[in-house]
Amino acid sequence: MHSPEPVPPLPSPEAWERVDAALFPLMVQQRDRVRATGGHFVHYTSGEGAEGILKSRSVWLRSTTCMNDYSELRHGYDCLRKAWQGDSGRALQEALGRCHPRIADQAAQEFDRITGAILNGSFVTCFSEHDPREDLYGRLSMWRAYCNPTGIALVINSEPFFLKSDVLKAYSSPVADLSELEFNEMIHKIAANVAGERDLLSSLDRSLIVQILVNMFKFAILCTKHPAFGEEKEWRIAYTPGLLSSVHLARHVRTLKGVTQPVCDLPLKDIEQEGLVGIEIPQLVHKIIIGPTQYLTATRSALWYLLEEAGVSNPGERIVLSGVPLRT
Repeated sequence: MHSPEPVPPLPSPEAWERVDAALFPLMVQQRDRVRATGGHFVHYTSGEGAEGILKSRSVWLRSTTCMNDYSELRHGYDCLRKAWQGDSGRALQEALGRCHPRIADQAAQEFDRITGAILNGSFVTCFSEHDPREDLYGRLSMWRAYCNPTGIALVINSEPFFLKSDVLKAYSSPVADLSELEFNEMIHKIAANVAGERDLLSSLDRSLIVQILVNMFKFAILCTKHPAFGEEKEWRIAYTPGLLSSVHLARHVRTLKGVTQPVCDLPLKDIEQEGLVGIEIPQLVHKIIIGPTQYLTATRSALWYLLEEAGVSNPGERIVLSGVPLRT
């Protein structure tokens, strides 16, 4: 019998934060900004979608192959591929090589092996940063997208997005609305960060660094969009069960807008022993804004009932009538 391979020691929380700041600078910057302002996120959906979330106490993560525009993933993939083969990519590879010889090639080979699983086997759900100025009326561009016949904005507390729990194997990230040029600039910045953290990164286990780099590439694909979408201020929760799966996320087949597709249910249920807290409806939902609709009274009554059923003790205080005129 062979003795088990030793598990490499994980970095301290302080070291993890430095690694994140070096390799995921946009995520850290956006996270810190949202936290500093006490910000919220918002999920714009239809009346049917809001009912499904509140009634099932879960959020559906939809296949990336059924996104409104699948070319979003191609944009991220193309930006990454071109940058990796260009000056910024070479700068990053050289900086990484000073930490661990030829580690960039190893990470690239591993990423190439799993690219198909990322592009075709990932599931996401989308949120926007909520501007306090939109507390009363919501965001007009989102009502135009989801107000058919009733749009609902679920304003939620942001802190659960930043928890360190790994139990769901689903992870949040801001969307980077970048052109190819801006993406290259970001890779140059990461290369400089790696050079600045050479001693720390050199001290970490090689296999761990490969895993982190592959994760960086994965989110570059899943969370990069054309800069024209910047006003959405989007964040995503992404889950790729072919790489990391959780027993807590069940996969089902649903027919949505006439398209039969796989979805993954993310349960809004705390798992305190795993550090996952604050995601149950009474703690998660800050308020609900009802968008333009001719069914205002019925919609408000239905949401009141669903919140009450979910354990919210003061549902009326959390429902806002936007009063935005309905255009037909």
